[in-house]
Amino acid sequence: MQASFAVVDAESGRILAEQEAAVKMPPASITKITTVYVALQESTPDEQVRISRNASNQEGSSVYLKKGDVWRLESLLYATMLQSGNDAAVAVAEHVAGSEEAFVELSKFEDSRV
Repeated sequence: MQASFAVVDAESGRILAEQEAAVKMPPASITKITTVYVALQESTPDEQVRISRNASNQEGSSVYLKKGDVWRLESLLYATMLQSGNDAAVAVAEHVAGSEEAFVELSKFEDSRV
C-alpha cells in the first residue's frame, strides 16, 4: 500500500516532514466521511447488510468482514470511521447503491461547496 503525507508548520508554512508528498492520491479519510454521510442520507442505521465477497476481500485497513455475514449498517458505519475499514466502506457502498460504481455516482454532490 502506498502512502504519502506532509507535516507543515501552520505558522510558517515550512514542511517539517514528508513522504511522497507530491504524489496525488485519493483522500481516504474524506472519502470515508463522504461514504458515511451519503449512507445516512440514503439508508437507516438499523438496516441489515450482507457482506459480499468483494467487500470481504478488500486490502488495506480492515475489520476482517467475512462473506455472507450480516451486520447492522450502523456497525459498518462505525467500523468505516473508527477503524478506517476499507472492507466496511465497500460493504456500505454496495448495500446503499448496489455496487461501488453506482455509489460513486450517488455520492457526487451537485453543489461543489459541500
